[in-house]
Amino acid sequence: MTDPTVDHLRARLDETPSAIARTHAAATTFVAEHARALEAPRRWALSGIGASEGVARAAAAWIQREGAARAEFVPFSKWLCQPSSTLGFDGVVVFSQGMSPNARIATARAPKSSTRILVTASPSHPAALDARGEGWLLCTHEPADEGALLVRLTGPSCALTVARALADAVAAAQRSNGGGSLSAERAFERGVEVGRSIASAMDVSALEHVRAMLCAAGDDETHGGLAWVWMESTLCAPVALWDLLGFAHGPYQSLFDQRATLIALEQASHGALVDRVASMLDRDRHTLVRVRADELGPFTVFSHLGSLWALAIALLERRPRDLHTWPGKGRDKPLYDITE
Repeated sequence: MTDPTVDHLRARLDETPSAIARTHAAATTFVAEHARALEAPRRWALSGIGASEGVARAAAAWIQREGAARAEFVPFSKWLCQPSSTLGFDGVVVFSQGMSPNARIATARAPKSSTRILVTASPSHPAALDARGEGWLLCTHEPADEGALLVRLTGPSCALTVARALADAVAAAQRSNGGGSLSAERAFERGVEVGRSIASAMDVSALEHVRAMLCAAGDDETHGGLAWVWMESTLCAPVALWDLLGFAHGPYQSLFDQRATLIALEQASHGALVDRVASMLDRDRHTLVRVRADELGPFTVFSHLGSLWALAIALLERRPRDLHTWPGKGRDKPLYDITE
């Protein structure tokens, strides 16, 4: 008998590329309808928590790199602890798939004079309806319901697609998706294929000991959500995300005497750097899993995300976790239930 958690995640993995494609179409319509509002702000705040934190950080990085505006990730605790009038944002995007109580901190406190966008899969949630009544623009992504697991697979992937569309709009230049062959959903599918191939060729038990993910060239700014994926799906923590060169400045030494698996989220141009990491490791204690994406530009993160999910599901098939009744369930309310 297969594990119901694994069955659920497998089904979601298969459905995600189509959901990404539909979300991309909806997001493209949204940014076209609100082009003037998106072009106005000169300083954007992007906020999210949990898996949505990685999405918000990616959106901030993309807007900062490619747009004519400043952008930064703003944790919800900053909205809670500092008056919004002192922050100076005239554009705010909140990512919250299920309308977390923490998200309502930002929807209540963001400046009413700013362009305010709520990206959610729960547009009928009372908090989302309240936000819309207060002038927030609602950008909806799939899926409407992802079940009651601790971790969500499809929603953060779709929210990342919205982040990409918003960055394109702020940059005032829509991407061509590589002449029609390159897209977020196809990059995700390629990544799943890569991850499954890697899992079939390795001792999957080594994935029990993932301690860090390594990347280069600023990918740590767009890949933050991948560490959250691993922690929530496998219940292994902490999992750090480090720049490849930064690995030599403390992390390598602290992990050297431990059993540890590192996942290198690499692009073709990073291969020589990852080779250097491999040469530093002890084969008896360390495992390096190289997850390579072809040069996919802003879609690289979708490929790496697909690969990571394929690896996580392979581990869950070998070592099941109960993601319906997880450790500490219900005991996080002192922080989770903070709203204002």
